[in-house]
Amino acid sequence: MTLLSVQSCPVFCHLLPPWCTLFSQLSESVSLSNGKWLMFMEEATSIEEFFSDIYVPFDSEFLVAQSSSGLSTENYEVSLTEVYKIQAILPLQKNRIANWSSVSGLSWTTVDLHQRRDLQGVVMRCVFLPEPPYLTVGRYNGKVPADVSGYSIELMKILQYRLNYTVQYYIPDEISYGTEDENGSWSGMVGEVFKKRADIGLNLFMLTAKRATAVGFFPPIFNTKMMVHIRGPELVHSGIRHVVRQFTPLLWVAVIITMTILMLLLSATWYIGIHCNHHEELISYRLCDTWLYTVGIMCQQGPVRLSSVDDFSAQDSYLEQIY
Repeated sequence: MTLLSVQSCPVFCHLLPPWCTLFSQLSESVSLSNGKWLMFMEEATSIEEFFSDIYVPFDSEFLVAQSSSGLSTENYEVSLTEVYKIQAILPLQKNRIANWSSVSGLSWTTVDLHQRRDLQGVVMRCVFLPEPPYLTVGRYNGKVPADVSGYSIELMKILQYRLNYTVQYYIPDEISYGTEDENGSWSGMVGEVFKKRADIGLNLFMLTAKRATAVGFFPPIFNTKMMVHIRGPELVHSGIRHVVRQFTPLLWVAVIITMTILMLLLSATWYIGIHCNHHEELISYRLCDTWLYTVGIMCQQGPVRLSSVDDFSAQDSYLEQIY
């Protein structure tokens, strides 16, 4: 028997009687689903007897080529049969997919190799977490969900009708979808399927590279988009609170003290100038007027009336910027 141990590539083996026991031991240590197998079996060997203690998984591609007995060398025929077991304890399933004859050549059947629709009522263990509206539990029988409904359950019912199997639902002890730890062990629902305690994980899983190496995924049923919504800033109406909160309280104290000092210095210098007759009293800088000028200075806008619109647009008022 010659084996080519290249994953996902055809593996050919030529069977001789002494190697029957060896192949049975090989199937226990190597998953037959990891390759494509073509076995050449002698006509005197019974396929059912040979595979009685060998588990060929349901998702494997295992073909047996066997010649027909009682034919002459001029009319030589070889049958090509796919074999698999739905479960290890169930009988072997056989499907004749092709025949080769030295007279008529190769003829294929119309049955697709991958169309294995009858699961013969096998019980599928289905693990899930309640996730309305996809998975909803109406009542429990102890810890076992007894009334399950939702979109995902409707999908399972359609598959049950077409593939002929039954479902046993249960909720895992560890409530999580499944992550991989440092030791390579999986938790949650992915761990249940990975450790073969469950056959199906029914929730809506996110397909990641790590999960794809641990378990298999159905083709996408529907596509969804994930969006992140960030709340925008609240609209703040202009008001005294909007103006005051631009500065810290300590900065506002410094501004008020500075304005007071400027107001006092401006009024004091004006009074001294009037007293010494250094200038005429054209503009009043009394305290009742000086505080208006000081506020105008701090707002970066002078008290002089602007003569044109262009001059007004060139001025940047501090308070206008705040509002």
